[in-house]
Amino acid sequence: MEKTAATTAYATERLDHLGIVAGVCQEIGLAEFLDAQAAGSRQKISVGTATVAMVLNGLGFSNRRLYLVSQFFENKPLERLLGVPGIEAADLNDDCLGRTLDWLYAHDVTPLFAGIALRARRAFGIEASRVPVDTTSFSVSGNYEAAAAAGDEESEEANAMLAVTYGYSREHRADLKQ
Repeated sequence: MEKTAATTAYATERLDHLGIVAGVCQEIGLAEFLDAQAAGSRQKISVGTATVAMVLNGLGFSNRRLYLVSQFFENKPLERLLGVPGIEAADLNDDCLGRTLDWLYAHDVTPLFAGIALRARRAFGIEASRVPVDTTSFSVSGNYEAAAAAGDEESEEANAMLAVTYGYSREHRADLKQ
């Protein structure tokens, strides 16, 4: 009787630092938040999942063309990184990612970013009073005294909360209000 050794095929998948970033994205619910905003989307790969994939890709091959993103993910454990069962690198093609970028552009990334930042702040227990804001970098223009003198209630409240005055300017423009 001849004994044959059973051969087992192993596949090497590299996780590197992407596991930490993917974990943070999962903890703050990045994909879920974006998917909730894109409720009517019928993409095979959701807007949120594609966005997380682009974030991960940006930490690896940031100078690669969109059609090469799937190549980046060929040796990565996608199901573990993105939390989507059955996802393959070929699913993250330029068509899918291009539609996601179009969706992000059409939905104004500023409020989306603010929503994501709020979720991150809450997930990691960062109080709003602990968020540093360098107010010297804000400059304003306009006639604020005239608005308050007009008796507009909202203007009076805004002036009470925000002191608009001349001050230090990073642009070395002493004529700008800060």
